[in-house]
Amino acid sequence: MDFWQGLSKTNPLYSVFSNEKKRKQLGKFAFGERDKAKNMDRLSPEQQQLFQSVMQSLLGEEGGQFGDIFGEFNPEEAADVFQQGVANPAMRNFNQQVIPGIQQAFADQGASSGLNNSLATAGRDLSENLSSQLAMFINQQKMNQNQNRMQGLNYGLNTQQYNPYIQQGYGGLIPGMANSFAQGAGKAAGSFF
Repeated sequence: MDFWQGLSKTNPLYSVFSNEKKRKQLGKFAFGERDKAKNMDRLSPEQQQLFQSVMQSLLGEEGGQFGDIFGEFNPEEAADVFQQGVANPAMRNFNQQVIPGIQQAFADQGASSGLNNSLATAGRDLSENLSSQLAMFINQQKMNQNQNRMQGLNYGLNTQQYNPYIQQGYGGLIPGMANSFAQGAGKAAGSFF
């Protein structure tokens, strides 16, 4: 049984010492309180939400709004973009400009092996050129994706969400009295000798 709980209810100290909260307050008053290390949020709630979304996207978790920037590289998507933006216009130009130009150059010869060879060579060159460009495009897109992920990781690793600080403690009544007594005794002893 706790000493303080053993006090009689009629004792005036009972109301102070029987209550845990009051005992702690009295202890702080009498002996003071130590310094406490604490963290203060550096990010607003909106910034914290954005930070969480970026990190979820980087980690491939559900709910990340930036999966298209930081997610896994998809070569099929890159190939579709290339097809729409480069290959289709090149094929359209080949069919509308190059083939008629070659046919016109061989118009006086009719259907000849020279015409067929020229058309085949032009088609093969276009196909090889587009394949080479596609490979370079996919490689560049993959490098861009990796760079985006690295920048996102750097953002995540370098973002300090909390600013640590020390909440100053204070000396209580007893340490303050002891300090004053020691100073007074020191001065008295100094003047005595």
